[in-house]
Amino acid sequence: MAGKIFISYRRDDSRYQAQRIYDAFLRRLPRETIFMDVDAIPLGANFVKVLEGWVEQCDVLLVLMGAGWVNSTDPKTRKRRLDDQKDFVRVEIRGALTRDIPVVPVLLDGAELPDEAELPDDIKGLLYRNAEFVEYRTFDADVQRLIRKLGVGGSTQQGASPAIIAGTQLDEAIEQRDHRSRAESSEAQRDLADKTRETKTLGKERKKGWFTPTIVATALLAAAAIGTLAFWRVGFRDSEIIAEKVDIALRAAQARAADAEKARQVAEAKTADAEKARQAAEAKTADAEKARQAAEATTADVDKARQAAEAKTADVEKARQAAEAKTADAEKARQAAEAKTADTENALRAAEAKIADAAKTQQAAEAKATQMAGAAQATAEDTSAPFTRRTNLKAQGQAFVSYTSNVPSVSNCEQHCAQNSHSCNAFSYNKRNRDCYEYAVFELVSNEDYDSGIRRQAVSSVPVTFSGRKTDMMVTGGDSVHTDSFAECEQFCAKNQSCKAYSFNRLAKWCNLSPNANLTPAINWDSAVRN
Repeated sequence: MAGKIFISYRRDDSRYQAQRIYDAFLRRLPRETIFMDVDAIPLGANFVKVLEGWVEQCDVLLVLMGAGWVNSTDPKTRKRRLDDQKDFVRVEIRGALTRDIPVVPVLLDGAELPDEAELPDDIKGLLYRNAEFVEYRTFDADVQRLIRKLGVGGSTQQGASPAIIAGTQLDEAIEQRDHRSRAESSEAQRDLADKTRETKTLGKERKKGWFTPTIVATALLAAAAIGTLAFWRVGFRDSEIIAEKVDIALRAAQARAADAEKARQVAEAKTADAEKARQAAEAKTADAEKARQAAEATTADVDKARQAAEAKTADVEKARQAAEAKTADAEKARQAAEAKTADTENALRAAEAKIADAAKTQQAAEAKATQMAGAAQATAEDTSAPFTRRTNLKAQGQAFVSYTSNVPSVSNCEQHCAQNSHSCNAFSYNKRNRDCYEYAVFELVSNEDYDSGIRRQAVSSVPVTFSGRKTDMMVTGGDSVHTDSFAECEQFCAKNQSCKAYSFNRLAKWCNLSPNANLTPAINWDSAVRN
């Protein structure tokens, strides 16, 4: 294998498993093609630079994950290591995922992949990589399976690819089930062999049981024959003694024969039991063979299911990519719509501003027209009355003097204003509600519910004059009214007998009418004092 393998692990989680896996790979590959921090970093070398260099040049990254991998904490800060962007394990995984090389999560002793919420965003791609399992009880077999799937140790030089390391949990389940089936078959065969050996042993014991009583009976019969011959030789006088001895020997032989018969029956019973055990062992062997055949059939079905699952996974991946493309298009369309909406809102605001400006301009023009009409009407009316009447016009302004309700007529409202000769310069009477409003500084606007009157000022033979215009000066105190020019502000002050000085704001278009002539510096204000 031409590629290099990087073993990533946490010392407080899987140091011993990492060392054993490293040793297993060393038996298949040269030491310089395998990296594990303890063994591969020279003394005095920069740990970070060596680590980053290996991540950049490795072809496969093995991530060893034990039960405490995801929640491992730094003893100094007491914070989770994965939350630190400079955490070595996080740097290793992020670098490998960025290079899009095979990254294999190796789950140790029943550990599970963490939830997506437990991983930082830059290494969440680890959850979409196929994992491998290594258990304590089957450690060597599991590591050899991992090495085999990676293609390590073959004679042909080839690099690992995602297809080589795509061992799934389904493959592991098939292999474990086959291993159990073979173990059950082997156990059944060992049971059969034990029963067969037991049967042979019982046969030998039976033969031995038969052989021993037969020899004893034969010896006794021979002794009896010899005794009979001796009886005839010694004579009749000893016949009683010899007959008694023969009788004793005969009874002993009969007892031994009975014992031999019992032993034979016991041996036959054992032989029958052995035969039953053999038949049971053969039945178990047959059942084990059926189970093996069923396991092979199930393995074939599982393999078909795995292939179907892989096909569905490929279809799901295609659907996911298509959905992502549609989402990207929808996001572009949304952004374009938001841009158009922003442009529309800006245009709407500009239009509203223009409409507001036009409305203000129209109101100012209407006010001027109303004032000019009132002035023209005043010149045509009788100048002897104290007030000039204006029909369907309403006086308004900030210099408000008083308010009276339930006034019977416009004439009564005029009398109220006449009594306030020093402050009331205009009045407005609401014809519907019979309310009377009095103003010192005012302007007239069109309103059909009101009739108004403007006080006629005493005409002096000496015209009202003001001092020269004083720039950036402002009078203090008094009332304010909106005017369009400095000259219009001067006219308001000339018509108001209590006005001694006035100030006009060039920016805000406000006219300040003051009963005193105190001037103070003020930017954007122009002032003049009555002579």
